[in-house]
Amino acid sequence: MNVFQVWLRPLGERCRLRVNGVENAEWLLQRLGQSIALSNTKVCPETSESEIFTFEVPCNEPKSRSRLESLLASIPEVKLMMRPE
Repeated sequence: MNVFQVWLRPLGERCRLRVNGVENAEWLLQRLGQSIALSNTKVCPETSESEIFTFEVPCNEPKSRSRLESLLASIPEVKLMMRPE
């Protein structure tokens, strides 16, 4: 798998992940599901014509955001972005 960009945006008790390409988003969701609980999480396009797909993961426990950031940073295929370019 090639390297792809992932944007992380904290939203209180959840974090939104934006990913280039549906295949990358689904792969990342499956990969994250091996490490953190992700029930009923679905990948959705930002718009009907978009190649950017999003999903949200829980970040409601202490240190869960930093754990998510570390987990994402440890995946060789992921280029973690904190702000959209």
